[in-house]
Amino acid sequence: MPLILPEGYRNILENVENTEKAIKYVKDMFQETCRRSLHC
Repeated sequence: MPLILPEGYRNILENVENTEKAIKYVKDMFQETCRRSLHC
């Protein structure tokens, strides 16, 4: 499946490495928030 980007798209994080770090941060925060909410 080809990558389709909207016209005028610009990665505000500038590169793939920063994007990967941001995704990991959001994932980790989501898991931590769920864990706290469920008292696990």
